[in-house]
Amino acid sequence: MDLKALQSVYFSKNRKLQDNNFNVLYVAGNTNKIRLRYAMTTTFIFDNDPIIYVSLGDPSGFELTYPTNDHYDLSNMLVIKPLLIGVDTNLTVVGASGTIYTFYLFSTTYTSKFQSYFSVFVSNKRAIGKLNILSKNELEKREQEQWAKQKQIQIALINKTNKSLNRKINYESKEIDDGKFIRIGDEVNHIFIEKAKINRGYLQKPKHKRTWWSLWLYKKPSDDALDIKALDVFDDGKYTYFRYDRDQAFSKFPYTYKVVDGYDNPINSRVVGNYIIAEDVSKKWTLRSGKEYVCVRRDKHKYQKSKDFMRLKRLLEQDEAMKAKRNNIHLIEDATPQPKNAISVTELLDQIKNQAPSKECRALNEEEVKTLEEVKNIIKAPKPLQKDLKNKLKKHTIKTHYCVPIPYIERPKTTDSLEKNKKGMNNTLKQNQASPIKEIKENKK
Repeated sequence: MDLKALQSVYFSKNRKLQDNNFNVLYVAGNTNKIRLRYAMTTTFIFDNDPIIYVSLGDPSGFELTYPTNDHYDLSNMLVIKPLLIGVDTNLTVVGASGTIYTFYLFSTTYTSKFQSYFSVFVSNKRAIGKLNILSKNELEKREQEQWAKQKQIQIALINKTNKSLNRKINYESKEIDDGKFIRIGDEVNHIFIEKAKINRGYLQKPKHKRTWWSLWLYKKPSDDALDIKALDVFDDGKYTYFRYDRDQAFSKFPYTYKVVDGYDNPINSRVVGNYIIAEDVSKKWTLRSGKEYVCVRRDKHKYQKSKDFMRLKRLLEQDEAMKAKRNNIHLIEDATPQPKNAISVTELLDQIKNQAPSKECRALNEEEVKTLEEVKNIIKAPKPLQKDLKNKLKKHTIKTHYCVPIPYIERPKTTDSLEKNKKGMNNTLKQNQASPIKEIKENKK
């Protein structure tokens, strides 16, 4: 049965072999007119630009399909077939490169004098030719290579800038104890706490709830409340410190409230390292996070015991320092201004050691007296030496109470005469006391 529906234009002598292939040079904003024919298909090919979105104006007059293959990637092609004669519509295609292509489509029949297009090749570089169609395995290899290159570039950039998305600061290693102070926090945000002023003795009581298995009579601490319980609580007389562990995911930093007259009052606080620092001191605190809370109160006896312990420790340290100064005089640093002619303590002691032994005392100058009083290692002057008490010689007077100490070797020689004189005086006194008694007895007789 001959339908006589052949299109005569395809048998014309003037027909060229490339008349049915249309090369579209892409220009942004241009809309190209594409002639289609009923009972024929037209394939749109986008050069190295996979299709990510297609919009067809009249899906009832035109049929849109995508070519598929299990081994090759044909994502940059689409096929359109007109279902009616003498209809038109629009076609919009969005490529993976972000390029937007627009077309005007219309359908003809076999009686048309013009040939329809069998393929439409869209490119901004070249005309239709051999397509670079790769297998899926090759595409996967290329994607893996590109991904590896991108990853290497990212790692290189991270190493250069010393920044990492998963970087964490170890606040525990930033807590430095030098014996007198504790430094908490990181290099930028840190604070020093004086150990001698630390007072402990705080008790924590998390939120309790009743349990059904005890007939609602027994209260059990809430697990969520235990998570916001502080690891340590103390104050330094100015601020109150609540210690936590930032590395533990279940441990959260609650907000601190100061309890005044039984009510929670918000107060300024900040986070430094592993610590919440509340800028006040109180006997009672409340730590809240949502509906969970922990009551913190100061135990009077434990707090006072901690305070006394720190005071005793401070006194012992001062006592040890004083002992070290007394045992090592050369470690004493005199910060008081002294006159030009003043003699230092070490020089004065050297003079005393090198001085020849003598039987007399020399009165000290005011400067020498001051230096000796500061050290508090002064030997009191002995009583004035008297060679002959019987002759009632004038006493050796000294204006000041201090003098250069006489070496111990010479002191026994100078004091022998004094002891003999004292014994003689005691004997005379006894005789004088006994003589009036004898006179009274003689008178009675």
